[in-house]
Amino acid sequence: MAETRYRLVATRPGRNASGVTIVKGSLVKVKAAPTYADEIELCTAATDPILGVVIADIATGTTGAIQTHGTAQVLGAEAVAIGASVMPGLAGGGFSGTAANTDVGIANTLGAAATLFEVELGGPGNSRIRG
Repeated sequence: MAETRYRLVATRPGRNASGVTIVKGSLVKVKAAPTYADEIELCTAATDPILGVVIADIATGTTGAIQTHGTAQVLGAEAVAIGASVMPGLAGGGFSGTAANTDVGIANTLGAAATLFEVELGGPGNSRIRG
């Protein structure tokens, strides 16, 4: 059985006012025109400026924790190889991308669509995470 591990290094609050639950492992950004302090929304493009990863489901109208550094569990948008750069995809999922995309970090375990996989946030000093 594979060992699941993650190292929580830094978090910040994120308020969900989207109208739907933002699920654990989703990649989020600061809302472009926030109504509330610390308001977040799902990343929807590979070039979105990432705030971090949702640690546990955040129901609409509530505030939850966003992990900005360390080793995190990221929700996959597609297959991701170990050692691949992870980028934000549609609906807050992570996928393997190109250098032109926003880098979340490096995959430590295999990723697949709709499953959690381990990512070292920040990668080798090249992340654009805004935490």
